[in-house]
Amino acid sequence: MKTPAQDPAHGRNEAAPLPALAEKHFGVPHSATPEEVAAAMNAVSDETIRRTYAEKVENIVDLTDEELEIRYGSKLEPFILYDRDDAPITLKDGSTSWCFRRDARGQFVQHAQEAGKDVYIRVSLFVVMRPDGTLLLPKRGAMRPSNPGKFEMSGGHVRAGQPYDATCLRELEEEMKLKPVAAPEAFYKFRAISERQGDAALGVHVACYAVTIAEDARPDVSVKPGKEQEIESVETVRPADVLSIVAKDVATLERGVDRKDPAVKMPPMHGYAYLYFLHGRSADAAFRKAAAELMARYRALPKDSFPVENAPIPEAE
Repeated sequence: MKTPAQDPAHGRNEAAPLPALAEKHFGVPHSATPEEVAAAMNAVSDETIRRTYAEKVENIVDLTDEELEIRYGSKLEPFILYDRDDAPITLKDGSTSWCFRRDARGQFVQHAQEAGKDVYIRVSLFVVMRPDGTLLLPKRGAMRPSNPGKFEMSGGHVRAGQPYDATCLRELEEEMKLKPVAAPEAFYKFRAISERQGDAALGVHVACYAVTIAEDARPDVSVKPGKEQEIESVETVRPADVLSIVAKDVATLERGVDRKDPAVKMPPMHGYAYLYFLHGRSADAAFRKAAAELMARYRALPKDSFPVENAPIPEAE
């Protein structure tokens, strides 16, 4: 199999800003923008995208839908790559640096080296709450490649041409089959380094929102047969419950336990975002003080445990 650098189907073509795959199989010209590619690819079904890629590009015709899902992902989502300041990276040929989701990590390194700077993609996270102040706390599927079995803040990667807040609405519908009663409310933004490979830093810009659902709305995390369970369950919790989970996690991390260890129940970036949100919403001075103290302890952890580069500090501190 060709490497990402050799195969134009794996990212930006050296001869043009968009890959041959988009033009040959989806009718999108090389002169199109990443946003136009996203629109064209979203207009066709997941199955069409998977089978087109498998049959016409790699000539793999005997894989089942489940095998295709595992190997290629449900969609070849295009991502724009950004710099440290959340501005799109422009390459030497004048094109915007971008890649498909399935090859993001390899393309991260390639484009970081070519652009001579750290490379980031965008992610949206969101708190789901009801008018009575309770929260929906999702738990990741046990077989997910990232954060398996952990509590988290819902969210997803931002596709090319889609704003941060629109990603919240898409993911809320996809993950829980819910709709909000009002527009997402932004409350927090940060950047974090996912990993380093040589001189290339691979990271994420994360925008966090609060999404309110109806009092009687019930999440549905069921999936089609053969599709991997992304969210195992959703619990209805109160702010004090989240504070308790995070407090235990911080103490565990302070003992030197790896953040990916099952003993850590929530990814630290998500835990900090929950604390920041709840700190700003609570009228209870004792709760606000406890949340602020936990955020300070998060920030004091080594970067391997808490990889956020610019964690906002609540005003009360």
